[in-house]
Amino acid sequence: MHERSIVRQLVKQVIGVMHQHHSPRVTAIRISVGEFSGIEAELLRTAFYDMCSQTPVQGAELCVQTVPLEATCEECQYEFVVKDFRFLCPTCESQRVRILRGDSLMLESIALEDNSHE
Repeated sequence: MHERSIVRQLVKQVIGVMHQHHSPRVTAIRISVGEFSGIEAELLRTAFYDMCSQTPVQGAELCVQTVPLEATCEECQYEFVVKDFRFLCPTCESQRVRILRGDSLMLESIALEDNSHE
């Protein structure tokens, strides 16, 4: 399950941001997961909550947005949502398509608790 190694890297990155901003706590982490990224969103969530106990990230909410697989046709420039992994332009039926989005994992934002109220 590579979701656990992804969570390990995510937590490491979030802790780095916490230290950089001198924040005592993370309240939320927002990520986007592409349908074609090879990452299972539910497994990622489970791994996150299992692995974050007793870390500075414990208690943070993980918000996961699924990004649909979208492509553009290299022939007619039509942009479309890829259904059933069928990489064929629905307009001109060309197989020359390029993925636009939906094939990656992105850390979108981190909500930090402000330390100035002390």
